[in-house]
Parts: sequence; C-alpha cells; structure tokens
Amino acid sequence: MIFLKLSFMLLVILVSAEIFTNALEHLGEKLKISEGVTGSIFAAIGTALPETLVPLLALLSSHGDAETNHQVGVGAILGAPLMLSTLTMFIMAASVIGHRGFGGHLKPEKTGLIRDLNFFIISFIFAGIVHLSLQED
Repeated sequence: MIFLKLSFMLLVILVSAEIFTNALEHLGEKLKISEGVTGSIFAAIGTALPETLVPLLALLSSHGDAETNHQVGVGAILGAPLMLSTLTMFIMAASVIGHRGFGGHLKPEKTGLIRDLNFFIISFIFAGIVHLSLQED
C-alpha cells in the first residue's frame, strides 16, 4: 500500500513539475523576457519556496512544543544550504573520479567558486551566532 502511495506522489510531483515549467515558459513569453531571466528568477523562487516556507511555518506554528518548532525551523534554515553545498561538492568529486579516475583534477572557475563559498561561510557563521544569541535569551 505504501509503495502505491509513494508511486502516486511521484507521479503528482512529475506532473506538477511539468505544469510549472510550461507555465513559466508562457509567463516569460507574455512578459517578453528571456528564458534565462525567467529561469533564474521565477524558477529559482518557485523551487526555493518549499525550503523557505517549511522553516517559517515551523517557527510560527502554535502547535506542539514551541522549542521543538524553533529547533526544526532553525535546523531547516541552517541545514538546507549546508547539505546542498556539501552534496554539490560530493557530486562534483564523484563525477571527476568517474570520468578521469582517482588521478583526475577538478578545475572550477575559481573566482566565482571562492566568492560563493566565502559568502556561504560568512552567512552560515552569522546565522549560527544569531541562533546562539537567541538561545541564551
């Protein structure tokens, strides 16, 4: 029974993704903006919306224990970017190993990578400091 429910939900997700991307294409055409702008703005907002709303709902929820809701919200806010960045690095390394072997080298465009990683590290440190300062109150 659970396999049937999971299969149905996968089908719902796939159909929703297809409808979402088609709707974005039509929106971009009607607004007369390029596909790159449409994808980088509207698709980014649409795909990041669940990751944004779940922590906000957990933080603002009045159901259950407030401390647990707070921990879930902060954990989702701090954990999602960390998980995505570490997963991305792992996938890049696995790709290099798969295509070039263990002796292969990964040569990313350094200025963008260093800028993005520095921004992430600084933001993550600030978020951790804010979280610790809120815990003390």
